[in-house]
Formats: sequence, structure tokens, C-alpha cells
Amino acid sequence: MSVIAVKDNPRPLRRPALKVRANAIHAKLAAEEKEIIAALEDLKKELQDVYNRLNNTTHPELIDGCIYEIKAMHARYKFYLDRCKERGIHMF
Repeated sequence: MSVIAVKDNPRPLRRPALKVRANAIHAKLAAEEKEIIAALEDLKKELQDVYNRLNNTTHPELIDGCIYEIKAMHARYKFYLDRCKERGIHMF
């Protein structure tokens, strides 16, 4: 909170608007961090599902489809991990 001193008034004036803006920015960053973490957790579950499907299928075309899904999910997982590193988010 910033303080402004006025010559005639010995009591300083307070500016709560700056604090409100700072809180709003912090809340927005916290929401983005939660969104990234939630996306990573969802992606991890989806990846486990695809690996289970891959292990339980015998049809060659379905196996190819699972492999492509896994590659795509790994790319998304890397994207979210890079965003975590940029923002300094530690999940463990």
C-alpha cells in the first residue's frame, strides 16, 4: 500500500487501489498456475488410459492410433512443463 504525505495534514493518505490491483494480478497468476497444474494432471490420466488401451489392443490400426495419441500427448505434456518452468511452478 503506498502512502502520500500532505503538508497540511500530518496523517498520510493511503491508496488501497494499488493493493487491490496487486491482489487481482496475484489472483490471476494463481488461477493460471492452477489451470496449468490441472491440465498436467488431466493429461497424465489421459496418457495412462491410452497406454492401457495400447496394451489391451491387437488390431494394428488401433495400435498405430494409440501411438499417435501418445506422441501428441507427450508434446502437450512438454508444453505444460515448459510453462511451469517459465513461471517457477514446482509440482513436487
